[in-house]
Amino acid sequence: MQNKYYLAFDVGTTNWKAAIYDEQGRQQDIERCATITHTDADGHSYYDPYELWDCLKAIAQKVIGRNPFPISAISVASLAEAIVPIDRDGNPAGQIITWYDTRSVAEAKEYVSMFGAEYTFSVTGLDVNPIFSIPKIMWIRKHKPAVYEAAVKWLQLHDYVLFRLCGEIVTDYTMACRTLAFDVMKNDWSDELLHRLEIDRDVFPRIVESGTVVGTVLPLVGSELGLSGAPKVVVGGHDHPCASIVTGAVQDAKVLDSSGTAEAYLYISAKGARPEMTFKGQRTARYLEKDRYVLWG
Repeated sequence: MQNKYYLAFDVGTTNWKAAIYDEQGRQQDIERCATITHTDADGHSYYDPYELWDCLKAIAQKVIGRNPFPISAISVASLAEAIVPIDRDGNPAGQIITWYDTRSVAEAKEYVSMFGAEYTFSVTGLDVNPIFSIPKIMWIRKHKPAVYEAAVKWLQLHDYVLFRLCGEIVTDYTMACRTLAFDVMKNDWSDELLHRLEIDRDVFPRIVESGTVVGTVLPLVGSELGLSGAPKVVVGGHDHPCASIVTGAVQDAKVLDSSGTAEAYLYISAKGARPEMTFKGQRTARYLEKDRYVLWG
């Protein structure tokens, strides 16, 4: 039987990467480029959505061009919280605010005043921090109203790359957990939080488990990348939880120290365990599988 090969994108804070793996998980080739980060006149950092997609296509073309393997499927791991507004025509409506940008400090304080820190954690599993998606969206609503009005969907980088690959608007549980709009116990967008924030639930992607096949590569994209056939497009997730798979941290009550540009400690629960919603300094999130949760330091 012919071996299968997979293309993976890793959209990180320091580098953007494309790699090919075989079905045993052995890396066949990798190409990377330095993450292209811009700073505006106010010191705010952002990515350009068109530039990002062009860079990902370029590095994918290189690894595909160097390797004659037919690609069976493509997936994505990425940093979280960086939001991408999408308009009615499927085009980016504005720049991508980086995850670590703190322009939305005032909006984070406004969020706390609305809900309180304890209640927010009891629903979202998060402290209120300007890095998360909702304070960024609140900032755009206040300071970039034309972008806010044009946006019919709010994606994160993982979601945006999947969308460009296959045209489907989806996210996974690990990305949804980083928005301040997700109910960790209910495993769904929080209608209560969004109603009080006056943000329509429909602007967020449909949530599916990591590993879900959501479509095939669009013909034009496949042609640009040099792909043969129509590889499946598979939901990935947040880069730190994705790293837990290869490290084996999902087994035997291990803790993963995932050190990249940022360092995170992850404990992954057993299947069906009830999330720990008492704040002890950690964040509580859902895992790549929806019936596991993550304690995140």
